Amino acid sequence: MDLYLKDKHILIAGGSRGIGRACVDAFLEEGARVSVISRNASILPDGVFHILADLSDAVQAREAVFKLIDKQGNIDVLVNCAGSAKKTPPEEVMPEHYRVAMDAKFYTYINVIEPVIKEMAKNGSGSIVNVVGLGGKVAIPTHLPGGSANAALLLTTAGYANVYIKKGIRINSVNPIATNTELLQSSLEADAKMNNISIDEALTAANNRTPLGRIIEPTEVADAVLFLSSDRASYINGNMLYLDGGMYPYI
Repeated sequence: MDLYLKDKHILIAGGSRGIGRACVDAFLEEGARVSVISRNASILPDGVFHILADLSDAVQAREAVFKLIDKQGNIDVLVNCAGSAKKTPPEEVMPEHYRVAMDAKFYTYINVIEPVIKEMAKNGSGSIVNVVGLGGKVAIPTHLPGGSANAALLLTTAGYANVYIKKGIRINSVNPIATNTELLQSSLEADAKMNNISIDEALTAANNRTPLGRIIEPTEVADAVLFLSSDRASYINGNMLYLDGGMYPYI
């Protein structure tokens, strides 16, 4: 299936590792032009335009976006993957954990969305996919501050989608369960501590909780991102796509 992404300019915020990096590779395979903004220096494939910036800082984020547009042209697709909130056993959570989580996850997305979406509106087209997480819908005990930030992002996604579709911009979210990236370790450590088990046992339990018997791979998340980004999903807007393998039988 041709996703019509060839030569489209894709910005991946947080594309230096994990799900973001899987998205970089997937878009390149489709022939897209890929740019990355991240705070981590990383070896990226040839041809990827990379800007270093701390996206939790609104000024840095805005400057990075306009530098990118000046160098690489208008942005057709924005994929937000930057930032993550640390998992914490619930008995250790303090009020400041919620502020840190909002800075780490919510504001890193908003600080990029705001300048990008206004530029897309001028051009009358665009697609935004926010990679958020299942913790925005399901209250996970070790992810309460981060889940709160995720829930705020889901509401914001729905609100933006309702407003900006009238300007030709579709906005959706992809919400995976714990994903097999380097960030998984902190989640396993929190689970192990809360349940007084080993990290290996925590990993086994995480796999066993899923109907498929395994957690999701970043490439599987990237596949969903690509479809929602593309014109093949032209009537999908304001959608919250949950990638849990059927773990939670909700409607």
